[in-house]
Amino acid sequence: MCGRYYIAKNDMDEMLAAYVAEALARSEHMDVPMRFSGEIRPTDIAPVIATSASRRTVSAYPMRWGFRHPTRGMLVFYTRRETAS
Repeated sequence: MCGRYYIAKNDMDEMLAAYVAEALARSEHMDVPMRFSGEIRPTDIAPVIATSASRRTVSAYPMRWGFRHPTRGMLVFYTRRETAS
């Protein structure tokens, strides 16, 4: 997993802006604000475009960026596939 990524607010096309607005609407009840532009770091809440399992439609959801180690609970990034297990 990458440590960080960047969302350029000025370069968003209409479709991406619609997904970000959809994720923002879903994140209003969350206690942590969602980052939708600029540098996104591990543990930040950011918009993720995903398929809903129940509706099988593509939507945007606010999700925490990053992977946690299943037993240690620490963030995992820059892991090689050969040594990930």
